Amino acid sequence: MKKKAILGFMTGAAIVAATTGSYAAWDKLSDSATTEVTIANPVTITAQAVQAPTSNDSLASGDLVYTADLPFEVNTSSHKDLTLTETHTVKIAGTEVSPDKVTAKIVDANSQPVTESSEITDQKYTVHVEVTLGEDDRTSAGEQLSISATPTLSVKSN
Repeated sequence: MKKKAILGFMTGAAIVAATTGSYAAWDKLSDSATTEVTIANPVTITAQAVQAPTSNDSLASGDLVYTADLPFEVNTSSHKDLTLTETHTVKIAGTEVSPDKVTAKIVDANSQPVTESSEITDQKYTVHVEVTLGEDDRTSAGEQLSISATPTLSVKSN
C-alpha cells in the first residue's frame, strides 16, 4: 500500500475514534423520576380498661353465671371492607373451661351485635363473654376465673 492510502485509513480511523463516545450538548443521555407517598397510619386495636366480671347465682337453675365485658377501640385508618372476629379463653385455676359453658359475641358502641356483614368503623367495641357454671363446677369455689379475649381485624373475603 501506498503511503497516501495508509494515511487515509489512519485519518478515517482517527475520525471514527474521536467521534465515537462524543455527543452533542443537546443529547439527553439519562433522566430520573421521583414520586412521593405519605406512609399510612396503622390499623390498630387497643384494649381498654376492663371491669371485673359480674356474677349471678341463680338458685332456681343452680347455675352460676359470670358476665365479662372486655372493651377495645378500633382505628381502621380509613380502610374499608374489614371484618372483626374474636377468640377467647376462659380458665378456672389455669384449666380451660369447656366451650359449651361459654358464649361470646362482639357488640359495637351502640350494643349492636357485630356480624360478618357489619361495617367496621373507628369506634369502641366490646367482647361480651358469659360463663355458665353448673352444679358440677361448684368444686371450683374459691378458684380464680380468668376470662380473656383477642379481637382480630382482617380483610373481608369476597
